[in-house]
Amino acid sequence: MKKIFTQRLFCYMLAALLITITAIFGLQTVVSQTGNDSASRDKLGAVREKLEDNEANIQQLTDNLGQDNLAKTRAFADMLAADKSIYGNAAKLNEIKERLMVNELHIIDEEGIITSSTIDAYIGFDMKSGEQSNAFMVIVDDPSIEIVQEPQVNVAEGVVVQYIGVARTDDKGLVQVGVRPEVLERTLAGTEISVVLRDIDFGETGYVYAIDAASGQILAHQNESLIGIAATDAGFPSNLTGKGKAVIDGKKGYYMAEEYNGRIIGTFMPASEYYAGRLNQTVVVSLSLLLIFGVLLLMINRMVDDKIVSGINRISNSMKEIAGGKFDITVNEQGNPEFSMLSDSINKMVEGICQSIKENESLLVLQSQDMENNQRMIGDVKGVCTELNEVSGETLRNADDIFNGTGEQEKAVEDLKQIMSQLTQELNRSVSATVEVTEATGNTSEKIIETQSRMELLKDSMQKISDMSIAIEKIIGEINSIAQQTNMLSLNASIEAARAGDMGKGFAVVARQVGELAARSAQAAKETSELIMNSIKAVEDGREITDQTVEAFGIVVENIEKTDHDVEAITDMVKQNVDIVSHAVSQIERISNVVEQNVRISHDTKQVSTNMAEITGRLLEIVE
Repeated sequence: MKKIFTQRLFCYMLAALLITITAIFGLQTVVSQTGNDSASRDKLGAVREKLEDNEANIQQLTDNLGQDNLAKTRAFADMLAADKSIYGNAAKLNEIKERLMVNELHIIDEEGIITSSTIDAYIGFDMKSGEQSNAFMVIVDDPSIEIVQEPQVNVAEGVVVQYIGVARTDDKGLVQVGVRPEVLERTLAGTEISVVLRDIDFGETGYVYAIDAASGQILAHQNESLIGIAATDAGFPSNLTGKGKAVIDGKKGYYMAEEYNGRIIGTFMPASEYYAGRLNQTVVVSLSLLLIFGVLLLMINRMVDDKIVSGINRISNSMKEIAGGKFDITVNEQGNPEFSMLSDSINKMVEGICQSIKENESLLVLQSQDMENNQRMIGDVKGVCTELNEVSGETLRNADDIFNGTGEQEKAVEDLKQIMSQLTQELNRSVSATVEVTEATGNTSEKIIETQSRMELLKDSMQKISDMSIAIEKIIGEINSIAQQTNMLSLNASIEAARAGDMGKGFAVVARQVGELAARSAQAAKETSELIMNSIKAVEDGREITDQTVEAFGIVVENIEKTDHDVEAITDMVKQNVDIVSHAVSQIERISNVVEQNVRISHDTKQVSTNMAEITGRLLEIVE
């Protein structure tokens, strides 16, 4: 456990160290960029201040030289006015030049032609022919004007000369003095951008450069061989201002530049120096953190060993003894609050285990008693199963008897249907006979004898009907007896099903249905018996009327109308009998349907009894 904890702690601390180093590296990158940007801006500000100071010094020097040279030009004009012999005398002009310490003296007439000069090549030069010289011609028109030009390159000689011009006091025209400002030249040479920036340092290997904003040519650079070439050819980006990363003069680094008075002034520092502080700071901090993390790892490891691992080992040894069955020990580890709580929990657990063992021993005793009770119960179940098997056999036999009885009942109903059909036919023939008798009494009395014989037939038919009705009553009695037996069988089956318990629930439902069908069969048989009794009574009435008719045949001849009336009454009564018999036939059809249903139910009861007997046998086998 200690090894795993140390490994995981080392991994976590190593991950934290790497994340911290990465964060420090990123922070130092931002700090380096911010510091170098600030240094670049400060350096560019210092360069601007130095250039502004140089420009102010040059302007002041130029102004001073201009005033001095103007005074010399005025003195030359006064000398010319005082001494006319100077005009055209080269020796005197040169003498005055030396006295005034100037380089050139020119006398110009009102037409702008140089008529006298210390330089013979300029004599006859038209001042109006050049832009630089033509600027002085305004003095001819306004003698109060005095012109002091800025020092600039003389086109003819290619040297820097400052020209000053004033009006002549002796005649119309002007005098011009040309001075080569060596001091100004020396000052300008010392204030050139390449010279100024050459002495400005930027870090150890960085430098300050200048580029002409209009032409894009390099004006100042650490490598003087790049001066005068296009900046983009040296590696500068097309956008000369701003800041960024570039490879200039074969060196990868970072630049910052801004425009100042038509020139791009910028700083450049190689990447190795740009992020030198970042690497040093990162290494120092990383080593410090590594040392701190190492010390923390050792301290935490030692603390874990003293405060956790030792306590866990002691608790683990105690748990091993408890697992070996030694429940009389007490864990008492007080190294820290958690171990105290754990020790208390383990002690409570051991007490609970001991209590559970005692309870289990009690439960084992109870379980032994339950086993004995279960064995006795199994014996009782076995006896019940044996009785149930016997009852199932008896139920099966009763079901066979019910099935056979319903078969006989079905045959009896079929016979009853046939008898009733014959009875209907006989009644129909009786109706026809009475109709014929009625017709015969209306035609002739000679057929009375024939009618008497037919009445004898009618009497015999009525006797047959009476006999058949008695037979039907007997059949109904048998149906009623069968229904009672079926009801008794249903009651016995319900009792046996109740004894069978859950195994006999299905058989109980069938027994209940058989009982209901038996009740319905008994009710139908009762209704049929009442109908048959009514039919028998009607037949007996018809038979009595027929007897009376036979006895009255002697009177028929004397009173034919009375006989005809009696025959019509007999005909109506026979028709009523036909209706009654027809109704009895329909009831018999219902009984037939009930009997068929009883047959099916008895068959199902037999099947259920067979299944119950099989289930009881299997249950008995399982119990044994």
